[in-house]
Parts: sequence; structure tokens; C-alpha cells
Amino acid sequence: MNHWIGNLKFSRKFVLIGCIAFAMFLLPTALLMRGTLADIQTALQERRGLAPARELLKLLQLTQQHRGLSASMLGGTESAAAPRQAKQVEVEASFGRAKQALAGLGDSTLGQRLDSIQGDWNTLASGVAGKTLRGADSNRLHVALIERDEMLDLDPSSASA
Repeated sequence: MNHWIGNLKFSRKFVLIGCIAFAMFLLPTALLMRGTLADIQTALQERRGLAPARELLKLLQLTQQHRGLSASMLGGTESAAAPRQAKQVEVEASFGRAKQALAGLGDSTLGQRLDSIQGDWNTLASGVAGKTLRGADSNRLHVALIERDEMLDLDPSSASA
């Protein structure tokens, strides 16, 4: 092999060295670019999930506030009835905003899970409004609903698993 390289013109030796150097540069650069593009895709996906996550956290907060007002009202504090009703309206509006935000993700499974949670919410809210629930039952059902809402996972890859 030394004989072959030794017979090459000086300019051709530089071309050969340049080709070897380019090949050594190309592989690590390609791997770096592939990793960087994957990181960018992950960041974009996480950014798309911020608005739905914000709405779901607001929904959790409002549901927790409704739980406290419901416990107070069902415990006999009649002055808590109007604030509880106002909080119920806020929770229902928050469900609408959360659905709209989740629709932007394009994952129908998350929307279906939120619909199921909303169905349970409607049952709970009507039970509290009609005072057909005891305070302890209301609290237990609110906690179960909040736990289900916390389990609503915004990662589409794990939702299908």
C-alpha cells in the first residue's frame, strides 16, 4: 500500500487525506445532528403540552376549591351555598377550556378520558347541589375525581400504552 500512495502525485495525496478527514468529520456530525433534531422535537412536543397542562392544573385547583365549599355547605353552613354554586360554574367552564386545549394535541384518547372525568363530575356536582350526598361521601368522591384528573397523562406515547 505504501508503494501505491508513494506513486501518487502530491496533489492527489492531499485529496486522499481530505477525503479521509471528511469521512471522519461526517459520521460524528451526522450523529450530533440526529440527536439535536430529536431534542428539538421533544422540546416542541413539550411546548405543545404546556397549555393543556395549565388548563388541567386550573381544573384541579377549582375542583379542590369546590370540594372545600361543598364540605362546608353539606356540613350545614348555608352561606357556602352561593360560593359553591359559583365554583361549580367555574369548574364546568374549566372543563370546556381543558377540552379545547387537549384538542390541540390531536390525541382523541385524552379527550375521551377527560369526557369520562367530566361525566363523573356532573354526577358529583348534581349530588352536591341536590344535597343527596353526605359531606364525607362528597369529599371521598371529590378526591377520587381529583386523582383521576391527576392521572390524565399528556404524553401521547404513554397514553396509548
